[in-house]
Amino acid sequence: MKSVLRLQPLAVALLLACIAPGAAAQWTGRGPASGAVRNILADPNVSRRVYAIGDGGVFRSDDAGRSWSGQGRGLSGNEANPKQFIADADVPGRLYLIDLTGQLFRSDDAAATWTATGFTLPADNNPVSGVVLQDVPGSQNSLLLALPGGYLLKSTDNGASFEFFNLGLLWSRDLRELAFDPANPQVLYGTTEYPQQFGGAWVVRSGDAGATWEVQTPGNQSAYVQDLTFLGDGRLIAIYNDSISTSEDNGRSWLPRRSVVFGTRLVRIAQTGRLFAISNTECLMSDNEFADAVACTSGLRPNSEMYPSIAAVADATEGWRVLANDRVIGINALSSASPAWAPSNAGLHNMPVRGLALLPGRPQTLLAGRYNGLAADAKFLRSNDRGASWTAGMTGLTNALRYIEVDKTTLANPGGVHLYGTGQGIRNGSGPLVGGIFKSVDGGSNWVALDQGLPPNTGSGGGVRMSTMRKIKLDPRSCASPPAQGACTQGPLQIAYALGSSGAGAGWSVVRSTQAGANWTPVGSALPSGITTDTGYDSVWPIDLEFDAASSAIYVATFGVWENDDGSPRIPAIRNGVFRSDNRGTTWSDRSNGLPLVPGSASTHQNVFALVSHPVQGGVLWASSVIDGGASRIYKTLDGGANWFASGPVLDNCDVRDLQVDALAPNVVFASGHGVDGNPGCVWRSLDGGASWTSLGGNGLPVSQIHELRQDPNDRQRVVLATDRGVWEGLVPVDRIFSDREI
Repeated sequence: MKSVLRLQPLAVALLLACIAPGAAAQWTGRGPASGAVRNILADPNVSRRVYAIGDGGVFRSDDAGRSWSGQGRGLSGNEANPKQFIADADVPGRLYLIDLTGQLFRSDDAAATWTATGFTLPADNNPVSGVVLQDVPGSQNSLLLALPGGYLLKSTDNGASFEFFNLGLLWSRDLRELAFDPANPQVLYGTTEYPQQFGGAWVVRSGDAGATWEVQTPGNQSAYVQDLTFLGDGRLIAIYNDSISTSEDNGRSWLPRRSVVFGTRLVRIAQTGRLFAISNTECLMSDNEFADAVACTSGLRPNSEMYPSIAAVADATEGWRVLANDRVIGINALSSASPAWAPSNAGLHNMPVRGLALLPGRPQTLLAGRYNGLAADAKFLRSNDRGASWTAGMTGLTNALRYIEVDKTTLANPGGVHLYGTGQGIRNGSGPLVGGIFKSVDGGSNWVALDQGLPPNTGSGGGVRMSTMRKIKLDPRSCASPPAQGACTQGPLQIAYALGSSGAGAGWSVVRSTQAGANWTPVGSALPSGITTDTGYDSVWPIDLEFDAASSAIYVATFGVWENDDGSPRIPAIRNGVFRSDNRGTTWSDRSNGLPLVPGSASTHQNVFALVSHPVQGGVLWASSVIDGGASRIYKTLDGGANWFASGPVLDNCDVRDLQVDALAPNVVFASGHGVDGNPGCVWRSLDGGASWTSLGGNGLPVSQIHELRQDPNDRQRVVLATDRGVWEGLVPVDRIFSDREI
């Protein structure tokens, strides 16, 4: 006879009174506090305020860069490498940003929230670089915009629209920068780009705020000019022709002061006049316009890239601070109180991560993958102190570590935990292409590529022909002697499935290994293959995989792409949604009945980005389906996918990318995903098997994209997230005081 754990009513009432749930979780960033930063901007109105933009979006510091907080609600998600980022000196707190797609955004609250102005760069003039945006001093609503080809435009409505302002002298000459003379807002300088094409780099000057121009410095085939800095009385200093040079005559002639390497940037502390020249190999500071200089190189991290963005600010605590961006460590800082550069990243949760994994019995351990950057950047991240510090490893194998799977049967040996990872296959230098599936048998200290059996690359360099591998899952019952019920406790596990894509054909979209990754065979050939017509194509790819709790069935969720060659809307015909195999992938059956169809299609279901199975009951799964209009809806099946029904309301402004179920209380289901249309990343929880959902977001969770959610196996109230701004954890409101699982 089955029994259910019960508590006396009085005890229940007392406990509930002590643990009344709140409305949302309380969230804390756990790092890593680093990552590539591409822009730094000092606020012209608040002396200690600095902004930074990196892989994690927009950040703000109000203490001269000592600590940072995430900002940027309302941006499109394309701001990590903006074309332009400026501040309006006439309106405190106002900022403008042109994102990677060319869309112009404005913030009026010091980067906290943003709105689109309505202007986007023209489709035929939206380059990767060569765009210059400049605030017009003395006006609260005017901007200048320089585009490649010598186009100069002006806005008088806060960037909502632009009109051609001047073509004349600048025709066909791209501008590198624009700079107004702070002593005379009618005087505007510009420097031209592409000297090898147009007779050298010019310095041009306007005495009427850009209406007309005259050449100050004629072209020089070997010259480039940047970082025009005003010294007063018509005097300028700049990086000119590989030297720090000064001009006494409004830029007509230049006197070299000191030779510098290419890529050196120049910055001036306005309050003191001190100048800094910084490259990736040298730092110089001077109080006399580089008649002489003092080295400030100690602690500067030599790297393969320049420091393209620097800012100098006055600071009441230390006198001054200089901040330089860095591709790896984030923000590097030098101050009058410190003789050496040092990282200054507190709160700079700027490294996007995926592949989150937690370990039973080790509550302090966090594992994650960095999914951007270069192959030379370490991709496997580990913290043994709950995120206070991180170590990084796994270089040269992948540009992105997207997923980490832990073989829990190996946890008894702390130094021998087996980890699997998936990412993007690359070529390391002149070596062969690797396939994007990786393994470590020592807890992540060392990794190898698992390429045996994958399709060969017939091109130069050899290797294997795989592309992005999105996920890998271990069959929990694939040990040598599985128990009668439930997952193996002794291993290691032997059967693994990996999902991805390959130029060798759709059959390789799912690969299986029965030798713990030592060899792979394709098992995706029975899944839908692409459809190509005279007008376009349909294609689908697997993105998630789950095992049935009570049978040998496996399920995959797929997403599709369908496009017409001319860009017109396409109604797809390919099958898409959820598929089931009862023979380890040899055959697959479509199990999408009841999931929503793509509008206009009779056979293509909406994308399913996340899937999770009940930990005890066979045939019970939840799936997340896309809903047109920027939302998701959770669907549930009780019969192994034969029929699906909507489980709860539409989750607005949420693109769900992960579903998780509480192994001890299977009616507790979590959904997390990307915010839509500038909304923050979303976290939802259901306490009734998906019939209703409550948001757990907010309360200090400044992220746009949540890629994975993991419930701590050591503390059910603790939920950890992998996001576009690193790892975050929250203590969720208590759902119940005992397990709802029968014992």
